Amino acid sequence: MKSPLIKLRKLCKIQSGGTPRRGVEGFYGGNIPWAKIGDIENAENGYLFNTVETITPAGLKSINNRIFPENTILLAMYGSVGKTSIAGLEMATNQAILGLQPINPDVLCFKYLRYWLDYSKNNLISKARGVALQNISATIIKEFAIPVPPIEDQKRIVKILDKADTLRENRKQTISLLDEYLKSTFLEMFGEPVKNPKGWKVEKLGCLANEFKYGTNTISDANNLDHKMPILRIPNIIGEKINYTDLKYSVIDEKEKEKIRLRYGDLLFVRTNGNPAYIGRCAVFCDSIECGYASYLIRARLKIDSPVKSNFIRDVISFPTYRHLVIAKAKTTAGNYNINTESLKSLKIFLPPLDLQNKFTKIVEKSESLKQKMIIQSEELENQFQALMQKAFKGEL
Repeated sequence: MKSPLIKLRKLCKIQSGGTPRRGVEGFYGGNIPWAKIGDIENAENGYLFNTVETITPAGLKSINNRIFPENTILLAMYGSVGKTSIAGLEMATNQAILGLQPINPDVLCFKYLRYWLDYSKNNLISKARGVALQNISATIIKEFAIPVPPIEDQKRIVKILDKADTLRENRKQTISLLDEYLKSTFLEMFGEPVKNPKGWKVEKLGCLANEFKYGTNTISDANNLDHKMPILRIPNIIGEKINYTDLKYSVIDEKEKEKIRLRYGDLLFVRTNGNPAYIGRCAVFCDSIECGYASYLIRARLKIDSPVKSNFIRDVISFPTYRHLVIAKAKTTAGNYNINTESLKSLKIFLPPLDLQNKFTKIVEKSESLKQKMIIQSEELENQFQALMQKAFKGEL
């Protein structure tokens, strides 16, 4: 027997938060947590306890005392449409977040509601408006209908999904711990790369490389024909690695092929993006296939006698504190952030002994091998979790 579908406006108290006026003394810096979209995105294990900003009682009053009690479902209406978390304590939010509180907990369980919203995320996104920043209105949420089985069935479903959710979250945390392990190992072996506390010799990147070159402007497409050359683009530089998914191809004459053909050990830098976090990110080309690169990337080719390895330069540039230095060199044009060859050449790289660099590279390789296995496991757990949710909300669980 199918559960009745009931609109959320009949089951929940639904309202958005608000933003105290900036610049008004006494509104910010109090002891009332004030959540924004970024806080929801960074919530751990589904619950939000800490917010970047806080407001005062005066700030709360200025937004009509809109404060959400513990266990309120927080739903992102802008940008990360459909992203949810659960308020781990009493808190306020800005107007980009919708708070949903079941009116009667004996009719609708708040965790059942949260799982159902996660299950319905794609449906929510399909109703979003806007191009640069997608958004969804409270009215649309209120008209959504949720299947409402008896409360005991809801609790049983929550118990099953909780177990599956814990497994996938634990795997994600383990992957994150591997990243933290590499950061701490880097610090132990080399020290922080901007301050250089171990006093390693420092050289500008421009003195370590023979050349810095932009890629081709030739139009590329997905047609993989014999006379075409594979072309790496910004989407192929993911997580400081080269990803060959969604590879494009171009017809390149022999003269230009020679200019853009990648060699083993070449560094590829992202030179332009709408998100500053991606500027200057780099990967090392470690393949023997013939491949070129597009104009939004910059290739750096190290000198044969370079005292530093390509992999180590990538590890330095990807280190969190060093990333701030790289981003600071970017310039904005028409909403895009750009970094040029001169800025890259000016980057200062410290030069630990090659044997120490090689030792760290081996540690990275072992860690990455383990990480890839865990990522595959994580994807399997995610697929299993999604399958469970589908069964749960179709009445098959």
